[in-house]
Formats: sequence, structure tokens, C-alpha cells
Amino acid sequence: MHAVMLVAAVLAADAAAVKPKLLVLDVQAVGGADAALAQAVTQSVVNEAEARGFYQVLSSRDIASMLGVERQKQLMGCGDDSSNCMIELSGALNARYVLGGNVTKFGDALQLNLQLFDNQKSVVVHRATRLAKSESELRTQVLYAVADATGTPLPPPPSKVLPISLIAAGSAAVLFGAVLGVVTLTTEAQMGAEIQQGQMFPQVLKSYEYYQGERSKHGTQRLVSLVSMLAGAVLVVGGIVLFPPDVVQSSQVKVALGLTTNGFAVTGRF
Repeated sequence: MHAVMLVAAVLAADAAAVKPKLLVLDVQAVGGADAALAQAVTQSVVNEAEARGFYQVLSSRDIASMLGVERQKQLMGCGDDSSNCMIELSGALNARYVLGGNVTKFGDALQLNLQLFDNQKSVVVHRATRLAKSESELRTQVLYAVADATGTPLPPPPSKVLPISLIAAGSAAVLFGAVLGVVTLTTEAQMGAEIQQGQMFPQVLKSYEYYQGERSKHGTQRLVSLVSMLAGAVLVVGGIVLFPPDVVQSSQVKVALGLTTNGFAVTGRF
């Protein structure tokens, strides 16, 4: 009785809601994928779908905490298939859309598959597939997979300002160190030639203090050149490491020809 009243309360609240309800099922681990990874991806999908703000999001955990798994089955007459049970329950909760999927492993790669099911039309309206080389990259791909599967705008790409700045600064430091090193070596070579010439023509030589000062200056310049090139190399490597991967990948191209007041227009998502 309490469960029925709870479902009725949710239905009443949904009537006043503007956003359509979206039930997010647990992402399944298949093909050797880790179950713990699938759970983490599920939570990421829920968080991203909710953060995008286009749907009123419910997760299977939300429903389980409200009703309890056994009570869900009793209420809906579900069998042992939890996914089918959740889909049926989503209809009772007036959740028009159900988002589900799986994560599978292909060698060293991971693939995330998501699909959006429309309860009113009983059809799959969107599908999304994303590949990743690692678990951390897969979590980044979740943002784009959710956008594709829910038919919402893609999130902005990761900022490249910091890595590009590091690479640029590092390249400048390496170039400065290299130029300073070349200038120093050239000056040392000229001074050595002058000293060698002075053995035959002493009048061309400058004071002893001058040459001592030049050697000290050259030593400092060599040290600055070496430090500058090493620091620049570190900055370049850091920029390369921090450079975001190309997570956009090739989305499904969906194009439609629409009738307008002035003729026809091509619309779609590219």
C-alpha cells in the first residue's frame, strides 16, 4: 500500500514537472570488462545526465532506495530480469525515457555502448558508442556518450590553453638555451683563437683580468643554457602529457530535410 502511494506521489509530482523523466539503468559489464568499472561508469552516466539539465533523472538505486528491490518485483509482477523490471517500473513512474547500456573489453580497448529507449513509442531513439584506451579515458568519454545517447548538445571540448602554454613556454626556453649555448661556444672559440694568436703577436692580447672575467662569464652562460634547455624540455613534456585526447570522435551524422516558409532547409547534428 505504501509503495502504491509512493508511486502515485511520484506520478503527481511528475505531472507538474516540465522536464521529461529519464530512468538510468545500471551499465552492464560484458566481454571481460570489470564489474567495478561498470558501476563507476553507471554513476558517471547518472551524474552527467543530471548535470546536463535536460531531464529529471532517476537511477535504479534511487528506485531501489524508495521501494526496495523485492517490493518492486511484487508491485510490477517482474521476473528475475532486473533490466526488464526497471523498464516496466519506469512506465509506472511515468518516466518516458530509459537509458541503458554496457561496457565491454576488446583487447586493451574499452567500449561503452548506450541507448535511449522511448517508453511511449516503444522504440530505441538514440544510440551511442565510444572507445577508450584506458579506464580514465573511458570516464571522459562518458560525457560525450551521454550527449549522443540522449540527443543533447555535446559538451565543450577540454581546454587546451594550459598544455599549449606549457609547450610554447618550454619550446621558447629550449630555443633560448640553444641560442645562448651557440653564442657562448662561438665567443669562447674566438677568444681561444685570439689567445693562440697572441702567442705570436702579444700586442693583440688584452689584460689577464679580462680573460679571467670572460671565462667566468662563459661558464655562467653555459650553465644558464643547460638549465634553460632542461627546464624547457620538462615544460614541453608536461604540456604533451596534459594535452587532452581527442574525445569527440566521429558522432553519428543525423540529417533531415525540413520544410520552411522560404523553401527547404537541411538540419541535423554533425
